[in-house]
Amino acid sequence: MPQTSYAYFYIQVLLVVASLRRQTIPVVDNALNWNKTVKDARLNLLNMSVDLTKNPVWVSRMGAYFDSVDVDKTGTVDIGEFLQWAENMRDLCKATDSEMTSLREQLKKFWGAVGLKPGKEMTKEEFLHGLNSLAQHELERKRKGEKTFHEQLNNAFFDVMDINHRGPAQSV
Repeated sequence: MPQTSYAYFYIQVLLVVASLRRQTIPVVDNALNWNKTVKDARLNLLNMSVDLTKNPVWVSRMGAYFDSVDVDKTGTVDIGEFLQWAENMRDLCKATDSEMTSLREQLKKFWGAVGLKPGKEMTKEEFLHGLNSLAQHELERKRKGEKTFHEQLNNAFFDVMDINHRGPAQSV
């Protein structure tokens, strides 16, 4: 598993959201009135419903991400390939058993929402549709003020990587 896979995925999602505002939905540029606060822009973004599978940039980037995760090059991925991240993190960060349990649980929850369940392999097309579905549900959770699966997974990753146990970084 490439070391940068998760970071790559996260950055690509952020880049796609930015590109959606400019390329795929030109009406939003006028509706958002770019002089509003960042908070207002985020709220408008949360109120959008977008089929990401119609965006060729997103499909290309997430397809490349799929290919990087498919280390055995079978054309499918399974939950085990994502759970391997947890094992890599255990070794790199000397994580505790409870941190590892939490990380595995959040990985299963997040990727399970995409459709990756134990014993099931997904093709690239199924993976892209699953990610699109997850994105729609994540926006709905955000609209309701609930913690997203992505936030929960990031917190679990942070807990593992926080080797000095100081908690979240503070601004200086």
